[in-house]
Amino acid sequence: MQGIADAIDKGSVNADSVGGRVVVPASFTGGRRYHVMNYQDAMAICRVYGPPYLFVTFTCNTKWREIADALCFEPGQQPCDRSDLVVRVFHMKVNEFVKDIREGKTFGSILSVLYTIEFQKRGLPHIHCLVWLADGNKEFSASIVDRFICAEIPDIDADPLGFALVDEFMMHGPCGADNRRCPCMKNDKCSKNFPKPFQDETILDGFGFTIYRRRPDGRNVLKNGVRLDNRNVVPYNMHLLKKYNAHINVEWCNKSNMIKYLFKYVTKGIDRAKVYFEITANTSNASPGAQVAPPNEIQEYIDARYLSTCEALWRAFEYDIHFRVPSVERLVVHFPGLNHVRYEPGADLHALLASSAAKNTMLTEWFETNLRHEQARCLTYCDFPKKWTWDASARCWKSRSRCTKIGRMYYVHPTAGELYYLRMLLMIVKGSTSYVDIRMYNGQVYDTFRDACEARGLLESDMSGSCCLTRRSYLRHRTSLDSFL
Repeated sequence: MQGIADAIDKGSVNADSVGGRVVVPASFTGGRRYHVMNYQDAMAICRVYGPPYLFVTFTCNTKWREIADALCFEPGQQPCDRSDLVVRVFHMKVNEFVKDIREGKTFGSILSVLYTIEFQKRGLPHIHCLVWLADGNKEFSASIVDRFICAEIPDIDADPLGFALVDEFMMHGPCGADNRRCPCMKNDKCSKNFPKPFQDETILDGFGFTIYRRRPDGRNVLKNGVRLDNRNVVPYNMHLLKKYNAHINVEWCNKSNMIKYLFKYVTKGIDRAKVYFEITANTSNASPGAQVAPPNEIQEYIDARYLSTCEALWRAFEYDIHFRVPSVERLVVHFPGLNHVRYEPGADLHALLASSAAKNTMLTEWFETNLRHEQARCLTYCDFPKKWTWDASARCWKSRSRCTKIGRMYYVHPTAGELYYLRMLLMIVKGSTSYVDIRMYNGQVYDTFRDACEARGLLESDMSGSCCLTRRSYLRHRTSLDSFL
């Protein structure tokens, strides 16, 4: 907002004269900022509910009956010729898959679920899904894992259908010495670490990874002339396998130490690389350095983006790329008069500055709501969306009736100084009615947000006067990994 005021002082009253860099905003589905925002939203869910329990990968199967029946009306066509059918059927399957999870039909009662869709290089879509269980035991329990996940070949006599499905969809390989050309082979070994060792019971290793039960029971299947046993089974859930007839890998991930990696893997987006060819000045009068055009991320996206047919159709049908329940409210953090204001090209800046959109923000209205409503003062700014909902049209907070929502403040880098310390205080201060209230502690108003953080024990100073997080404050917010990192 301050930039708009500066432009008016210089005589510029047209919005087109402000700013010059072209970026791909977070609202653009599939862009880099879009994935970063979704990653931070996922970490906000992790802050409230803790680490997820299950990590599920659901891959499309072009042999589904729905696809085969549709292709019967056009003889001679293969699924690769009708990517629109593949996309529509997979979308219906994913919706039913997520509905079953939310209703507790698959893993019992849950707290949250999210998924992100990706597209293989050959074009087939698949989703990565994280599930938070409502009745999950915080301590590791092999019985709970074995109830949801199996890594063994079923008995062909007791369950012939299950045996056939595991044989078709859930066997890895053959690889290694039996097939050195297998795509999983890297540096003459399987990159997925198959075959796994036999294991009499499900346990947890020292890194927090689950080692599933794989007993040497003598069962095996024949793949490309090679006998594969339980050591080559990809972990699965038999209920999902029988219902969806597809490759569905289910992993227990609640005790893994790499939570941030897990969420970044789910929201990493497509594989990509950018290469620049720059013309450097080589004359004696010119200063050294690259002569490049102003950054234009939209043009970079168009020039370097690869879209498979399935992904192009998925986007054309406007299907969700990312889905999560419950939803996350993104909260702005700013100093007085330094909030961001969005406007259309050609807008009148005088009228824009006089509008409520420029003056009333989530943070300023949080102050006003605390001032008017005593029951609102028991919540921090970050937790405010649990009981209050933001009305974007009226630019105010209204009391929430039913649905659950999680609050998350936008990320602020530690080098931002006072803004970073303001964000830190907003994580713990309740009922503030002004910026001055945030700097108050034990009846004393501190000059800066940094001093207020030190007074609360969130920071400690060394001999040079620099500050760092205390262990106490880190442990207090350890589940909110996006708060300080």
